[in-house]
Amino acid sequence: MEALAEFDVTVTFCFTPEHLGLQPHHTSPPINIDEYAEFCVRMVKRYAPAFQTSTLSEREEKVNFSR
Repeated sequence: MEALAEFDVTVTFCFTPEHLGLQPHHTSPPINIDEYAEFCVRMVKRYAPAFQTSTLSEREEKVNFSR
């Protein structure tokens, strides 16, 4: 995950763990949305721990806009 540190990324959850779905398949909608939300929170904390990000203006200063 450190390789992504310099990038702004958005997390997207597109699969449901089989044990949380209406059917035992990763494309099944979750049975209980609260349990699925708890799963998402655990995964964000696990793979994207909180860190301080720079402001947009600070990032813009780093970009060379000359053509």
